[in-house]
This record gives sequence, C-alpha cells and structure tokens, in this order.
Amino acid sequence: MDIHLFAQPVTRRQFALGSAAGAALLTFTSARLLAAALPGPTYDAYGYPTLDLTVTDSGYEGMPTSTAAGRYLVKLTGKNIQQPAAAGFVSPPAGMSVQDALTALAGMAGPPPSATPVPGGTPAAGQGGPPENQVLPDWVYQTHLAGGPYVNPGATTEAVIDLTPGDWFLWGDDPTAPQKPVTVTVTGQFPAHVDDPDADITATLIDFAITLQGRLTTGTHSIKVVNNGAEPHFLVLSKVPDGMTKGQVLAMLSSSGTPAPGVSEAPNFQCAAQSIGVATWQLATLPKPGTYAALCFFPTAGTGVPHAMNGMIEVINVTG
Repeated sequence: MDIHLFAQPVTRRQFALGSAAGAALLTFTSARLLAAALPGPTYDAYGYPTLDLTVTDSGYEGMPTSTAAGRYLVKLTGKNIQQPAAAGFVSPPAGMSVQDALTALAGMAGPPPSATPVPGGTPAAGQGGPPENQVLPDWVYQTHLAGGPYVNPGATTEAVIDLTPGDWFLWGDDPTAPQKPVTVTVTGQFPAHVDDPDADITATLIDFAITLQGRLTTGTHSIKVVNNGAEPHFLVLSKVPDGMTKGQVLAMLSSSGTPAPGVSEAPNFQCAAQSIGVATWQLATLPKPGTYAALCFFPTAGTGVPHAMNGMIEVINVTG
C-alpha cells in the first residue's frame, strides 16, 4: 500500500534521531522516492577528505573503523535499496557507550507499525507501532548528532559534515531501518580552521521555526542546514498545493483523509538530525515551481510532541 505524505493524521512517531526518513509522523518511508537529483553543484572542488559510502538494504560499505577528526565530504550511493536510505552520524553522550546507545535505540523500534492510523495515539488491540507523542529519554537530547544525507535507490548524493573526536556510529536514522549500524572511532584533534563550502540557500532551524534564505528556484542547490536551537532538528522540504498557508499545512498534518492534489508523496529533500550548533551542507532538489513546506518532526523534549505541531513549519515559494 502506498502511503502518501500528509495522508494520515499525526498518530505515530517514528523516532529517527533525525530526519526521520519521514515516517516521523507522516510515514515518508514508503516505496516512493525522493525527487530525482538534477544536474547541479558538487563539493569535490573543496578538497575535503572523502567518505565514499554505499548503503544497501542490510548495511553500509566503505566506512573505516577509524578516521581522523575533520570536515568530510560524504558521498552516499544507494545500492539494492527499496526506498530512500540515510547515513546519519551519531556520537553518544559522555558516560554512554556506542553499544549501549545502539541497544537503547533498538528497544525504541517497537513492533511493526500498523497500516491503519491509531486514533488518540494508543494502539488498538492487535495493532503495533509506538504511540503518538512518545517521550524520548533525556540522553537522546544530549547526544551529538552530526547530520548526514539521504539517497535514492541507484543514486548518489553528497553532504559535507564535521566529525569530532570520539566514538561514533553510522546508522539509518531510524530504529526500524534495516541497515546494520557501523561503529567508527574518530581520532586526533579537529582542525583549527576549515573552509565552508559555498551554499546558495541557508536553512536555519530554531525552537520552533525555520527560515530559508537564498534564491529558491527549481533545480539542485547547495543548502546549508544550521541548527541554532536548543533541541535536535532536521529539515524536510516537500511540495504542497500552490497557495497553501502554514495554518493549512498544520491542519493537514492533524487530519486524516485523501491527500490534497499537489501534495508530494515523498519529501523532495530530507536530512538527518543535527545537534545545536551543527551545520551541514547538502544537495537539495526542488523539482518544480510552486509552494513547498519546510518542516521538522523531531519530538519535543518532555512531551514528545513533534516540532511541526509546535509551529516548526514554514511555507516557501519556489520559482521556475
């Protein structure tokens, strides 16, 4: 069954330490794909050390077990995957081992989600899936999230991220993702100076708002995603009916029914979650002109309410 963006009420939390392959509440992880990448920018010219990674339905290839601290160009290829897959980089908080974090995340996956939305956030008898607005443990908000890209089946994408000294793991940005996480030790000191790549769009994420600056046109852009909030955030960009307002997007998120004409069946861009102060640079494709929604669904600390439901929605106009 194809599950459409905004097609069901906000009733199920997919904790995705991040960008939530979208299913964070809208179940973006259907067989639908992200928009195909258009010819556009690349980060090759900046001379960053490169992590050439391949993601499959079972895991990751190409990630070393140890690497030096620094700014990296991540090139992610989707091979033998059925839906968009992520490469999210996570370093647990002080006093928590990588294995302990992975064990805790595995425990958050829960049983397979029901295909039918569960009113009120409580699964009915025989239905699986975590309840709506599940409150996450405090350690999640103390974890260092470096972000990372999502990739389509058979495609390659790029992102620029920072890896600081410590123990990390690379994972699918979602406890239910089929990929087996890979652990990596980051050694040495982070360089005193690193150059920023150029970006023609800047997305700034705070508690709880999104601003986008730059010339928003169709095509593939270099987008700088910056978290200036106190909680982890991620960014989703998705086409919605032209002229739709922020209030209408919020109402659509809160209601069930058939998706309105013009609503994307999958996000046009999504990225893994980032901690406060973290910036990443990624390739974002806006395939056609019109109205887009920018959203974040990370659960709010203490309540589990998705950030979008706290007003972390922005409506933007993309020109041809």
